[in-house]
Amino acid sequence: MELIELFCIICFTALCTAIDESGIPKPAIKLNTAWPQVFYTERVELSCTVEGSSEWKFTWFRDNKEIQADHVVLSTDGTTLSIPAASIGDAGKYMCKGYHKNKTLTAYNMSDELPLIVNEIPVPSVALQTPRSDVFTSESVELKCGMEVSPDLWTYTWYRGGQEVQGQGVSFGSEGSDLTISPVRPEHAGQYTCTGQLKGRPVKSEPSKAQALEVKEIPVPSVALQTPWSAVFTSESVELKCGMEVSPDLWTYTWYRGGQEVQGQGVSFGSEGSDLTISPVRPEHAGQYSCTGQLKGRPVKSEPSKEQALEVKGIPKPAIKLNTAWPQVFYTERVELSCTVEGSSEWKFTWFRDNKEIQADHVVLSTDGTTLSIPAASIGDAGKYMCKGYHKNKTLTAYNMSDELPLIVNEIPVPLVALQTPWPDVFPSEKAEMNCKMQDSPDDWTYTWYRGGQKMAVQEPDVSFGSDGSQLVISSARQEHEGEYNCTGQLKGRAPVTSEHSKPLSLSVYDKKPTPELIQDPGHQKMYAKESLKFSCKVSTSSGWEFHWFKDSAKLPNQGENYTIPSASSVNAGAHRCRATRGAEPPFTTEDSNTISISVEVRPWATVTLLTGWSEVFSADRLDLKCEVHGSEDTWNYTWFGGSEQSPLSFHAKHPVMSKDVNQSHYSCMGNRSSRPLYSQRSVPFKTTNLLLKRRVLLSISGCLFFGIIAVFIGCIVMRITRKPVTSEDKPEEVNLFLTREELQASDVAPCPLAEYVSDEGKPALTKDAEDIDTVCHESTPLPLSFSEVEAETSETNGGLKSFKY
Repeated sequence: MELIELFCIICFTALCTAIDESGIPKPAIKLNTAWPQVFYTERVELSCTVEGSSEWKFTWFRDNKEIQADHVVLSTDGTTLSIPAASIGDAGKYMCKGYHKNKTLTAYNMSDELPLIVNEIPVPSVALQTPRSDVFTSESVELKCGMEVSPDLWTYTWYRGGQEVQGQGVSFGSEGSDLTISPVRPEHAGQYTCTGQLKGRPVKSEPSKAQALEVKEIPVPSVALQTPWSAVFTSESVELKCGMEVSPDLWTYTWYRGGQEVQGQGVSFGSEGSDLTISPVRPEHAGQYSCTGQLKGRPVKSEPSKEQALEVKGIPKPAIKLNTAWPQVFYTERVELSCTVEGSSEWKFTWFRDNKEIQADHVVLSTDGTTLSIPAASIGDAGKYMCKGYHKNKTLTAYNMSDELPLIVNEIPVPLVALQTPWPDVFPSEKAEMNCKMQDSPDDWTYTWYRGGQKMAVQEPDVSFGSDGSQLVISSARQEHEGEYNCTGQLKGRAPVTSEHSKPLSLSVYDKKPTPELIQDPGHQKMYAKESLKFSCKVSTSSGWEFHWFKDSAKLPNQGENYTIPSASSVNAGAHRCRATRGAEPPFTTEDSNTISISVEVRPWATVTLLTGWSEVFSADRLDLKCEVHGSEDTWNYTWFGGSEQSPLSFHAKHPVMSKDVNQSHYSCMGNRSSRPLYSQRSVPFKTTNLLLKRRVLLSISGCLFFGIIAVFIGCIVMRITRKPVTSEDKPEEVNLFLTREELQASDVAPCPLAEYVSDEGKPALTKDAEDIDTVCHESTPLPLSFSEVEAETSETNGGLKSFKY
């Protein structure tokens, strides 16, 4: 049976194999990429399938060589082959071969060949469409970018200097192949490149070769006057020239006068309009001339040139001028005047003073009379000067006189000496400063100083002068600096002008530094806290002092001549002194004053004492308090205060507190008198509520003890009467009549009236003053009283409590 089954299986397998071999399918290869042309670095995907069946796996071949998965990406069953970035080596004829996933076949079919071509990415080129690469601003420029092969498959991006071209004035043609710039501006100059991008595909070319574009500013022509003067007389000829500095032959020119194009009779133009000739000149030819340039054959027009003034006038009027660099002329000083015709050197002149012609025997005249010089001015040279011009090369029938130029010859002024420091008397080593000035135009002068009629040396010790000598500074005064000071002035750059001596200024120098006097008010050496005190620092000589205060070795804040301590304390104790300074850089400092030492003592304390005794506390309706000043045997008066009120309650040594005043529990007092110290420190507040609470607690404890003893005594009698004799065997356990505090607290029979004070649970309900009272009902338990806030001295004096200290 087993042999028969094996034979049947073999026969069935052979039959099935024979059936498959009779129709082995041929795989179909396909390019999945959406475009037939593939470029370098582009992704490519191919697929291999058997129609109507997914039971096949595949291997791939390129140029009849099996492709390994180390360079390409194959799906799990080989259905797809992907090339992430195609290269030239990936080109070839691709085929695929199928294998059944579940059967072992001895024959297989290959797919048809699928050729794959991988193209190099082309590089675009840039061409300048306009006829020149150098253009002027306001012109238009067109550039074109294109591929030699399949240019319609690409879009283009433009770059200038590596940056993408954007901005106003820039437009692009279809697909970006054309770049138009209109109008061109200087920032459009540079190296232009472009890149291509395949439409719908991530393929981008390398940049093209750069195309240079040079943008030039439109030059502005200049106008030059060819005749030697711009001011001409009527009937003369004038020639002007317009030209560009660069490539002048590329331009034609147009002339304007006052913004209007030049036309009319008497006007002619040279080649290309660059020269303008006006002959003869008439008054209407006067004005501002300018020109513009137009590039030949190109719509480029320049801005107008700067204007050239042309003045047409009759016989000119000479201009007279004082050539001396200063308007004021002083006695003995040199003076020079000039006479000119503006814009022309073709004139000679004669001079007049007060309408009388000046002869050369007293003054010095230049050859053509252009200048008139007075070597040493005197009062007689003052007057009104005029000049008259004659043309050197032309014979004119009329002449004009210049305007009058008044010449004033001044007397030399005398300077004034003034003290800069506020005081004319100084001390040894102190600084002194004075200055010398002319009242009018002081900066035009330099100054020389004299002391006692003798010129001061420039290098004198401890003495310095300002840059122009106007300031004199004595940095450290000495006795030899005392005396009378004056000065003279010399005009800067005008050596012959020196003034007379100024009036003298006296400077006094003391023989030693002053010592301030320190005065105390009031004059007590011993001070009490909070007393006021004032010190005064006096300097008997001179003025302008600033005072500095010291205590021991420490510096105190400055308060002027007087130093006030409004409320003395221990920090104010010590040795006080002062000194004075004045001036600055550096200030002058006096000697230290005398020293005054003071001490500051604490005011004596007032204390409150309870006069009411223990027995009176339980029976009386008031408490008597007493105020005393400790540490003093003097006679004192007293003032009492209660609670938060600041108004006095009474003015006696003793003060009664009634039971109705229990809410006003804080009482304090202070002593006062007519001699120092006038008052004491205020006492610590005395709290009467604590004492009244203790009185109530003691009364409660006493009542509890009294009634407890009575109850125990009555209980014992009742038990004695009612109990019956018993044997020793059934004798009950003896009852403990004296319970402990814990047993009393736990018992619910005959609770103690003070249980709420004794139990721990009740303690929070007690006041602060009663928290520490430990109350029990056992007659053998002592009655301790502890006060958390009050420390009581219970020593008896005269039958009462001495005091309670807080």
